[in-house]
Amino acid sequence: MTDERIAIVANTRIQSVSVTFPDNTEIMIPPDDFERFRALFRTLAPIKSTENGDKLEAFGTYQLQLFAAGNVADIDVLVDDTDELVFALDGYTYHGGQRDRFVSAAEAIRERLGTE
Repeated sequence: MTDERIAIVANTRIQSVSVTFPDNTEIMIPPDDFERFRALFRTLAPIKSTENGDKLEAFGTYQLQLFAAGNVADIDVLVDDTDELVFALDGYTYHGGQRDRFVSAAEAIRERLGTE
């Protein structure tokens, strides 16, 4: 995954997406709100470093599931007390992104689409 790939995927025709929050609340995003997911996905850039292997613990993570262009991507995103995100995809762990923007975009999805 590269910053350019994030931009490309964010603009790819999405077929379905969901966000699962650390409290295990899963929100399926309807087509009318795919732009909210795109905004969330874009916050994964810029990537500062990449490691081989999926070293992300499941505790305290968000899970993004994206089905676009016939491919499924399951992305685990860790939000901790640093300014960066740590996320895992396809056997790699990435560091970088925009933590505060990610949390704001995720909460905007929850506020708009979540249920009590």
